[in-house]
Amino acid sequence: MPIEESKYVWMNGAMISWHDGNVHFLNPGMQYGCAVFEGIRAYSTEKGTCIFRLTEHVERLFNSARVLSIEIPFSREEIEEAIIKTVRDNGLKDCCYIRPTVWKGYDHMGLDQREAPVEIGIGAFHWEPYISQSGIRVKISNTQKNSSWAVPTTAKICGPYANSLIAKQDARASGFDEAILLNDRGFVAEATAQNVFAVNENCVRTPPENADILMGITRDSALTLGKELGYNMKEGDLAVEDLFDANEVFLTGTASEVAPVIEIGKTKIGDGTAGPVTLKLQKRYADTVRGKVPEHIDWLTPVEEERKREKVYLSLS
Repeated sequence: MPIEESKYVWMNGAMISWHDGNVHFLNPGMQYGCAVFEGIRAYSTEKGTCIFRLTEHVERLFNSARVLSIEIPFSREEIEEAIIKTVRDNGLKDCCYIRPTVWKGYDHMGLDQREAPVEIGIGAFHWEPYISQSGIRVKISNTQKNSSWAVPTTAKICGPYANSLIAKQDARASGFDEAILLNDRGFVAEATAQNVFAVNENCVRTPPENADILMGITRDSALTLGKELGYNMKEGDLAVEDLFDANEVFLTGTASEVAPVIEIGKTKIGDGTAGPVTLKLQKRYADTVRGKVPEHIDWLTPVEEERKREKVYLSLS
């Protein structure tokens, strides 16, 4: 999907024009994938635009950076405020997508990047769900999910996403919407940018952390919301056969939200339409991110309201 450009991006402490958010092609973030990122969404609510689970996303951004020995030169609080300002200054409302990225900047060549400068940029723009919310067709990928023993899959590091890119492009070239990757043990890991869930009756299962997955924040939200709806939410290894035998399969992710899988390869899942459990979770999630579920109002950060902070040192003017 082409990017729907906004007016501004936030970069290294300043709000600048969208088209000024440039870096040198020899920076290590591009050369070696020495960069980390987050995908965050904001939605329209009765309180105006609200960012969904901002604190958890920023926490994961810092945790991912630590894996690459990147010390972000701003506090978590400052990054949260910069994200809020980027959304607000661009006047974004519903279906806003936010992409903070941290990378080692232009200075050092070679694989020891400990002394290289750290740069950070935040972009925000309107983006509808990444994949269809009514039903998608997927294939079991020939590309194996990279192991956490190689690069920790719980960190959103840019370089390893080549693994997902290869699988995604192959799926699209083969006539499918998405791909599901298996880990080196032959169990289901995740889709190219989504976590996987399988439904049988009242039981909803998803692969565990040791299946080489990203511990998705939307995945965590779905586990919580599913329990509240009365479903038996379980984490455990899924074999490919478990997907084919399931009544329903769905994917979750910040960009993708909750997406029903209606076909894997040439096999229909259930009756080949979005199932009742998926649809209930999909609606519950949509209501939650738009502030219609009182139990989870604390997951939302209003963009327009002034937040009381004890210390905010960063000038965001």
